[in-house]
Amino acid sequence: MNIKLMPAITTAILLAGCSATQNTEDSKPNGNDKTGSSWGILSLDNLPSWIQDEMLKDKIVDNKSSLEVEGLNFKREILGKVAASKNSDGTWYYLIDIDTSVPIECYIFNEYDGPANSLYGLIDSSLAQAEELNNKSLSARFNYAVDVGITENTPYLSLDTLYFLGEKSEAVAGLMKGLSAEVDGNLQVCLHNQMGYHQAFVDVFESFIGVSTVNNQSAEFFESVHQMKLNDISVGYSYEKYTTDDEGDINIQSRAAFIFPVDASSISASDFVSSSWSRPDGYLINASEYSIDNGELTSHYSIKNQNDKWLVGGEFQGKKINSELDYTGMLLSNFGSYLQTAHLNVSDQDSAEFYMWLSDADPTSAQKVLVSKLADNPSANFKMDIGPIVMKFTAEDSGIFKQGTMKQGPLVLDMELLHVKGEPKLP
Repeated sequence: MNIKLMPAITTAILLAGCSATQNTEDSKPNGNDKTGSSWGILSLDNLPSWIQDEMLKDKIVDNKSSLEVEGLNFKREILGKVAASKNSDGTWYYLIDIDTSVPIECYIFNEYDGPANSLYGLIDSSLAQAEELNNKSLSARFNYAVDVGITENTPYLSLDTLYFLGEKSEAVAGLMKGLSAEVDGNLQVCLHNQMGYHQAFVDVFESFIGVSTVNNQSAEFFESVHQMKLNDISVGYSYEKYTTDDEGDINIQSRAAFIFPVDASSISASDFVSSSWSRPDGYLINASEYSIDNGELTSHYSIKNQNDKWLVGGEFQGKKINSELDYTGMLLSNFGSYLQTAHLNVSDQDSAEFYMWLSDADPTSAQKVLVSKLADNPSANFKMDIGPIVMKFTAEDSGIFKQGTMKQGPLVLDMELLHVKGEPKLP
């Protein structure tokens, strides 16, 4: 499994509010509700009636138009009418008309921070544009909804932000809906600055990112996508893909993206990217990775074995790291963790112990990992202990992680398998 430890974020009680543009004195949410809609944080019952009516509006988008992305060899019919387009310096921009008062804006980037950081940054810049267009200052913003979705094998993040411009009787409200997905080395982001039309927006976005998925001819023998939930809100996902080279070694590409609502109005965005090589027996050859948090490159590391020593180099929050692990044995890769779990599942052993390099725990040390069988537990058949981290999860005979919970101090995350292709064993 893609063992990505979660950052130690102290997450406040999730609060939020509502949303297109209408005069709205005394319409701001009171911020005391903790119940959620099917995808949102705040119950519609706590919002003014005019907002409830607008938020429930939706439609089926059945018209299509051709979208051709110059320079990326993308051409496909998508939902909606492509009304305008522009591209420059590795960024492609499109307006897609779905017969609502505001069109959908979609972007393709070939240089970006990540699905979480880029989405949050683009929403911020779009709110600044809304201030300029309305000639009113941003007076309040709220996290209305956070979610994770998947289309075919592509996971995506969703963030809806309620905002208010102006004060008192001159105030107007808006809802900036945002979706982002990473596909084949590019990032696709769509925004819709209008209340309601949630499903219509998702449908158009899924057809838009399909422009690149149709061209994605990957050769992985195994891939998986897991979603993460915090307090029943989907806050992120992890994705991993396994391929082999001519010598039989395994390349593991891992990504994770998270949007944590910290309080009523602020977000903590985190993107993680890793590339590693494993021997066929499941032991690590080398690895490199980096993390971007709230728009800043917070860490980048690499590890390799040289003269029977594990050497780690990189940087954490601006501080250089050049270290030799005090452990010289074999380190298990993520591929190896599947093999070990599958082997333990069919063996007479009750537990297995091995060492892994997990930079989130400590990039300068090898971490002892203990995997134990759980008996008479209907929700999990394994437990994994990694220092202060405790994971209880359900795994199939192949070692594939289906669902579970992870505890790290006060933080408890629920994890669930959204997509799987193949098995974690050599073809």
